Amino acid sequence: MINITPKSLADWKIRGDEKDLRQDFIKDRHSFMKAYWSDRSLSQVLTLYVMLPIGVGTLVASLVFGFFNKALVLLLTFLVYYLRNSRALKKYHETFAGNDAFVMIESTGIYYVMTTGAGTYNLPLIGDSWKDVRRVHISDDHAIIYMKRKANSSVYFMRTDNPELLERTIRSYWKMALYPDEAQKFVRSYSEKDKEALKDFIQKNFGAISYCWEENDPEYVRTDIAIIPADGERTYHTLTTIGCGTIRMGVPLKLQQEHRIPDRVELMIHLPSGWKTDVDSLIGDEYGWPVVLLGETASMVENPDDWYGWGETVRIGEGLAPEKYSGIMFLCPLPEVDGYTRVTLPSGKSVSFLQIFPLTKEEMEGADELKQNISNDPKFIEKVLENRI
Repeated sequence: MINITPKSLADWKIRGDEKDLRQDFIKDRHSFMKAYWSDRSLSQVLTLYVMLPIGVGTLVASLVFGFFNKALVLLLTFLVYYLRNSRALKKYHETFAGNDAFVMIESTGIYYVMTTGAGTYNLPLIGDSWKDVRRVHISDDHAIIYMKRKANSSVYFMRTDNPELLERTIRSYWKMALYPDEAQKFVRSYSEKDKEALKDFIQKNFGAISYCWEENDPEYVRTDIAIIPADGERTYHTLTTIGCGTIRMGVPLKLQQEHRIPDRVELMIHLPSGWKTDVDSLIGDEYGWPVVLLGETASMVENPDDWYGWGETVRIGEGLAPEKYSGIMFLCPLPEVDGYTRVTLPSGKSVSFLQIFPLTKEEMEGADELKQNISNDPKFIEKVLENRI
């Protein structure tokens, strides 16, 4: 049994290459109960194995000496206590086991996640920050994360077939939350499996990737940019981020659950067919500003309280685009796809794509009219793209 407490994190060394983990929920009720009782704290074990014999002895003594009323009250008290705890555990288990839930161990927190949409989309049910963790117990085949009273969930149960990897990941993420200076050593990035799955999805839905512009010195999130040149079917180039979706935005759970607003996104921008997309051109001022704008917009996800969705507008900083543009609008990845385009990666992350569309000052002021035009005509963006940038 591995026990992790805040005090035990002081000397822990963060490697910097940690990756988020998906862990299955303990769906078998017998295994769930076994895990629950095997991981009780010392005080709870003493309460169970010391107070229970005392209670039974008192009950027997009451019966022997004729104190039947007291014995009945004592018996009913134990019965109510047992039934109440059993019912609570049963309800807890059925809630997550019945919803095909699993646990995500992420740098930003711990989450119960539910698979929905015929397995195509993973929706967070509930989540907590690492700062709200009280202690962690890890055994050979399962682990339990105990939370503080103010947390959304009291515990997180999970199966594991690699306790050493789980321990290393939990220790590192927990320490980053408790020691903010340590978090600077860690750069969020996709695992190789997730990255390859994301690239396959991009090429299937948005076109063949000619090359990827890899970020050399990331500070918080590694965000590469894939270049998809115009071809026979598409009369425009596409640039899309690969890495922005490694962390969750601050979308309220209610909006995710009721309106399916995504909390992980990759960003893309469409460019006219005459735009130069070779490496030398994209590092210059004339043709390279969309790359800078894409990267700066992607960095907004670093603030856990910020989020953006379809139709929202954001003003852009000075020098990020030509003077005629003063903001951007977030759109679905039109014209190929009308609606949020999602991919679920091997790690369990469900990532959507949003297009950023540069706006002039006048268009920023008339954003509602522009959104209406786009809603009425999915080909609107394609029609105006050649004269936009």
